[in-house]
Amino acid sequence: MEYTHALTLPRVAATRGKYLTKQRRTKRFMYKTYTILTAIMAAAAVIGYFSVITERQIERTTEAQAIVQITKPAKTYAYNERVPVEVVKQEIREAAKRYGVNEAKALKVAECESGFDNLRPNQEGSTALGVYQFLIATWMNTDSFKIHRKARTDYEANIEEAIKAMARGEARQKWPHCAKVAGF
Repeated sequence: MEYTHALTLPRVAATRGKYLTKQRRTKRFMYKTYTILTAIMAAAAVIGYFSVITERQIERTTEAQAIVQITKPAKTYAYNERVPVEVVKQEIREAAKRYGVNEAKALKVAECESGFDNLRPNQEGSTALGVYQFLIATWMNTDSFKIHRKARTDYEANIEEAIKAMARGEARQKWPHCAKVAGF
């Protein structure tokens, strides 16, 4: 190292005729690391994985080394694909918490209506379909249909609309028998 003046920083590691201070080297290292991580995230996005990178996960040992946590996203289901019972129950619990509806009652209504089957048609011959057995005319008046054009068999939309109706106090109107059994 050579010192040019008592008040200036020491000059180190000449690169292409320019001297780099420790601060500039750190900045360059961070930029290269960021570039590498961006490429990794892009590759992960292309193959369908979600990447989460935080500053604490970056090791500063060499420019190419970085810790990247790649997690597989939750499975998504098509609107006409049968969804496992546990997934349906979990979605009901989450929606009930969001809207302040009693989880046990919401689960009981779904069990009574469809047995947690998102593709189950009504057994009595009506047009009702889905987890909460929405009729075609009723479904066409929901936000999930009017705004998002979701099908009644889309379990998330079906549950969301049913829980919103329960939060508005419409459980007895929409599901007279099952709401009574559930204690609404």
